[in-house]
Amino acid sequence: MLSFSEYADELVFLAQLKEVSPEHQAAYTHPACGLYEAHDIKGTMQALQRAGVQPNQVSYVECHGTGTVLGDAVEATSVGAVYGNKSPVWLGAIKSNVGHLEAAAGVLGVLKAALVLQTQALPANLHLTQPNEALPPHVRLPTETTFE
Repeated sequence: MLSFSEYADELVFLAQLKEVSPEHQAAYTHPACGLYEAHDIKGTMQALQRAGVQPNQVSYVECHGTGTVLGDAVEATSVGAVYGNKSPVWLGAIKSNVGHLEAAAGVLGVLKAALVLQTQALPANLHLTQPNEALPPHVRLPTETTFE
């Protein structure tokens, strides 16, 4: 087995993570989802503050992507509340590609977000043809691969 120093020159770093704020709440389908939304907004604002990032610097968010009418709307509304409505915020969800793998989907989501930043290409969400009508107007879901 090679030591780190023996293969360090071959490593490629895709991104430097300043802050990761995982959330694991089961309130998406509960009638009191407003409580989740408030918690999600607070946690995201705290993560941005710790990372030294302003909400207007963010144009892409890799989401949980519940795949439900209520859950996706709650998540997108939270994203919209944090990042404002002055410019579009694109949402992605690796779950449409790999299924619900709990922690593995989270890790893959981080890797996907790093690749989006590196390539400036936002892949379409698999099987998404018509975004949820309940999404805020400034929140966008790619139905085809988008390049910046």
